[in-house]
Amino acid sequence: MKDTINYGFRTVAPRFLLPLVLSAVVAALLACGGGGEAPAASTTETGGGAAAPQPTAMAAAPAATGGSGTQLETQGQSFEFQLVCINRSVAACELVNSFFLPEVAKRTDGQLQFVISSFPELGIAGGDTLRLVADNTLEVTEIYSGYVGGDLPLLDIGNLWGLSPSEEAHLELSDAIHEDLVRVLKETTGGQPIMRQYYPNQFIFSRDELDTLAQFDGKQIRQHSTILGDLLAGLGAEGQFVAFADVYTALERGVLDGGVTGGEPGHSQRWYEVTDYLYGPIVGSVAVAYFTMASDSWNEIPPDIQQIVLEVGKEYEELARKTLIEEWNPYSVSANVESGMIHRPFNDEVQAKMREVALEVILPNWVERTGGPNSDAVQLFNDKVAPIIGVAVNPDGTAKELDGAMMESSQEQAQLVSQGENIEIQLVCINRTGNPCTLIYSTEEEQGIDGFIERVRDRTEGQVDFQISSFPELGLAGPDSLRLIEDRTMELAEIYSGYIGGDLPIIDMANLWGLYPDPETNFAVIDATRDDIHGIIEEQSNGIVVMENYYESNYYFSSRPLNSLSDFEGLKTRSHSTVLSDLLGGMGADPQFMAFADVYTALERGVLDAAVSCGTCGSGVRWYEVTDYLVGPIVAIGVTWITMNKDVWDAIPPDLQAIIKEEGERHQRTSREWVETVWTDEGISENTEGGMEYIEFSQEIRDALFQAGRNNVLPKWVERTGGPNSEAVQIYNEKAAPIIGVRVGADGQAEDIQ
Repeated sequence: MKDTINYGFRTVAPRFLLPLVLSAVVAALLACGGGGEAPAASTTETGGGAAAPQPTAMAAAPAATGGSGTQLETQGQSFEFQLVCINRSVAACELVNSFFLPEVAKRTDGQLQFVISSFPELGIAGGDTLRLVADNTLEVTEIYSGYVGGDLPLLDIGNLWGLSPSEEAHLELSDAIHEDLVRVLKETTGGQPIMRQYYPNQFIFSRDELDTLAQFDGKQIRQHSTILGDLLAGLGAEGQFVAFADVYTALERGVLDGGVTGGEPGHSQRWYEVTDYLYGPIVGSVAVAYFTMASDSWNEIPPDIQQIVLEVGKEYEELARKTLIEEWNPYSVSANVESGMIHRPFNDEVQAKMREVALEVILPNWVERTGGPNSDAVQLFNDKVAPIIGVAVNPDGTAKELDGAMMESSQEQAQLVSQGENIEIQLVCINRTGNPCTLIYSTEEEQGIDGFIERVRDRTEGQVDFQISSFPELGLAGPDSLRLIEDRTMELAEIYSGYIGGDLPIIDMANLWGLYPDPETNFAVIDATRDDIHGIIEEQSNGIVVMENYYESNYYFSSRPLNSLSDFEGLKTRSHSTVLSDLLGGMGADPQFMAFADVYTALERGVLDAAVSCGTCGSGVRWYEVTDYLVGPIVAIGVTWITMNKDVWDAIPPDLQAIIKEEGERHQRTSREWVETVWTDEGISENTEGGMEYIEFSQEIRDALFQAGRNNVLPKWVERTGGPNSEAVQIYNEKAAPIIGVRVGADGQAEDIQ
């Protein structure tokens, strides 16, 4: 793997911050900044601690990854609105100032300007934000559930401390409820949510040691939400509402024994000068707020500029989430430690108590505040949150842990029982240099994290050892993978629908590229059809699906620019699946099947005009040396299924099987998260640094891709599966069509769902 790709892993060094078991919430935020009021400069400068290390990566926003589809039509207008952060001194607000504001101004030719301010500067309290947006007093402001949960308890649905088993699960539930929270905020304020804001994990900054439950007794600890107060009380402490601006002084004078906030926000306020111990993070405590624009302000700007604001807001969300994982969360620990604090994770006793309080106090209390177990909030929780975190609400309002849920606190779910086993299994990737495979065998020493193989080895005390290999190294062909697993030639291998779709076209159901407008839709189809696809693979291979791998969307690596539909006509383009060939053909290109190893030479000699692959896949084999333009992306999340021969699986003791399954699911979630937050941007940057020009598809081309998917990819897939009455089409119409908005009609052609 190239050094640049490895560096992508190394940037997320501390193991606990990876979303390895994880996608947050309108959650515990900065209160993350806190109580709504931030300290003035004089407040934050008091005390005599060590100088704070500066988070240079936080101060400067990364460059945008490309423009958006909406064309600016409005000319000669001028709009200026005040945008209010909770606290302008924290990194999240700095990123708004350095990325969102200038990017909106740039995309609107300076016609729309936002001027940044903050709660402390305006002398407002976070609890008033719903009303201040609803009555148009504030033009744009952050709304955080910890402040407004008293008036609108539904918003606390993503901020139920102690319930999420991991950061990844926490981010995943945030995505699951996102559209619902946007709808609720619209209905409540009349305004328009324009983007999510992310804040890093929450910690307790403490003057004294908190290594045992007994040490929490009677401690006065600053809280910033009712839910956090319930959690602290359950630990034996006394939660105190103290304005964020007053916390430093209260800690310094001993009025408070500790305070809870995000690691980076606490550091920005120099709490390390008045506390000695940093405990945490609280599992699943990444915080999310919503910047919401008041109705009068939103309605004042023309539709094209409204759309640009939403598009830049989406770009900001992706950037903030990536920065959260790669920079803010690691910095939360490193900066405070470098400033003199002692960092300790919560011990097992405290973790277990947090879990107990979350189940027995926090969730039932929230249910009561929402109106009881029949409320809309509880229905939403049970429908969308419960399957992710493994906890549901009973009809009587109490909590119920779901069977098979992957709960993780300080200990793993499965306990090691076996001793003396010596199991070696070869794990065969499609290509060992690709990011998804590298993540499987990554180690902390080499890349800053422990991947699937290392974690299984550690948790089984070396009794299970996977040896990595690949199709090229073994001289095997992808189309033979099902048979090779069935006859045990391969014990554990990656199966890709692009290879086996010719023999088993139903498997292409999750990879019908062209039909997906965005990665979220693509992932939603993968999720909806997962059980069916796993069952088919296991039946056809006599295997067990251990985990999934995800590859980022695909790009054209082209020798010429592709700015209009006519540029695709006759373009000799390397394809790697039948579905992709159908999509390329629908765009007017000339698809060519060619071995991956031969593509570089074919591009160099002009045998090919272009090749399609994921960004890091192409950069990994240096296609940027033989092509000039990176064009895309085609929304084409590649999902593969890493499957073990059933006889091999059955010979493994049950406790070791459980550990393998858990680590497989952990890898699966991490691979998915990194597709969205690391690898996509990495693919663009590596190729542009290699000399390529990045051209993002125009709206015309995106529309043409959808029509090619609708009118060429889908009907041809239907024909290959056996026609409109096939099992594949039945599953598609039942599970995928409602997500995409396109179903298969009785004649095998596409029909739009009204």
